[in-house]
Amino acid sequence: MFRSPVDLFTALLAVFSAVLTGTTFVQIRYLRQADETARISAEAAQDSADAAIAAQRPWLRLNFTLAGDLMLLGETVYLPFRITIKNTGNSPATHVQTCVALACGASGFSFRQAANKIPPLGVLSSYTLFPEEEFSINQYGSLFDNEVEAALQSGQIANRVVIGGIISVKYRVAGSGLEGETTKSFLIGAKDSFFEMFDPRKLPYPKDQLILMEQPVSSTK
Repeated sequence: MFRSPVDLFTALLAVFSAVLTGTTFVQIRYLRQADETARISAEAAQDSADAAIAAQRPWLRLNFTLAGDLMLLGETVYLPFRITIKNTGNSPATHVQTCVALACGASGFSFRQAANKIPPLGVLSSYTLFPEEEFSINQYGSLFDNEVEAALQSGQIANRVVIGGIISVKYRVAGSGLEGETTKSFLIGAKDSFFEMFDPRKLPYPKDQLILMEQPVSSTK
């Protein structure tokens, strides 16, 4: 069958190479399966850890109402809110910090303008909220007169601006370095006004002439 020892050696080498190649493919397949199994296990462990943290961490529920008139004091527009926060989680929330950030626009409105005014955690006065504890506070949102004037100049409708903003509650998870934030966004309308927009020349607007429109742009993290 084989004319010389060299032919036999060549045939055996070919068979050995084929077996080695097959074994290599099998090993690669098992390694991939093992890697996939390890990845799934790691993800499951992380999900379990995240679920455990979520089950034990504080969660703050935020509600708010208007608490007074839209006023102009000096060169600043003020709007008071009544903010109520409840810890519906299972551990204390520390360094709880609330903020009302207002913005205005004429030809358009962006909540990003208000979001940029929310200070980092630790800048404002804060408190601790224990599980099932509820806390209420009156807090003002403000706009400087030059912000209103800039909005008026950019608008297409004379002497009319839209006012809106974000209420932010930032906090720390007790016993960890984790931080959380709950936000709600809103627009303020004027009753019996053109497209519910404000004429800054007619400030103050009484509370009973204001419309609070909570927006779907909200978050909890």
